[in-house]
Amino acid sequence: MSRTDERQLRQAHERLVGAVEELAASDGWRRMLTVAARFHRYSPHNVLLIAAQRPDATQVAGYRTWQQLGRQVRTAEHG
Repeated sequence: MSRTDERQLRQAHERLVGAVEELAASDGWRRMLTVAARFHRYSPHNVLLIAAQRPDATQVAGYRTWQQLGRQVRTAEHG
C-alpha cells in the first residue's frame, strides 16, 4: 500500500470515528434507540422510518392487520 493510500485510509477512519462519536453523543441517537426498544422485531430500516415519521408511536401494523383488529381508515384520509 502506498503512502497516499495509507494517508487516505487514515483520514477516512478519522472521519468515521468522528461521525460515530457525534452520532452517539446526539439526542437524535437516543430517541432512535428509544423507538428501537419499542419495536425490536422491526428491521433497522423500518425503525428509522418509524422514528422519523412518528417517534411517539406505540403500535405499528400493516393495513390488513389493522382491518383484522376492527380498525379502518376514514374516507379521504391521507397517510
